[in-house]
Amino acid sequence: MVGEAVTAVIGQAQARGVREPWTHAGFIDAIVARQRDAQQGADRTGSPSPPGFVRPTAARRISYEASLAFEEVHERVYVRLGYELVDIASGSVQDRADAIERELR
Repeated sequence: MVGEAVTAVIGQAQARGVREPWTHAGFIDAIVARQRDAQQGADRTGSPSPPGFVRPTAARRISYEASLAFEEVHERVYVRLGYELVDIASGSVQDRADAIERELR
């Protein structure tokens, strides 16, 4: 499963003290490298359904409405790259893990 590369790259950079990593050269390259590493051998990706709210974090500073638009962009790109998208309902970690395992069978 390809994770949230952008959030991960931002979080890692901010943990190193880089306040706004998206303004630095190499930011996009770091995201692409992370996604490329994750997608080697993968042809499906799961994504939790939006819970109806967004909890702001140091890396996530957008509104719920903007998050839905951001999700739509991700979906279009993954489909264009040949991935089969699998909706995973919001729920406990165990419920989501079970849903992913069912999809992989």
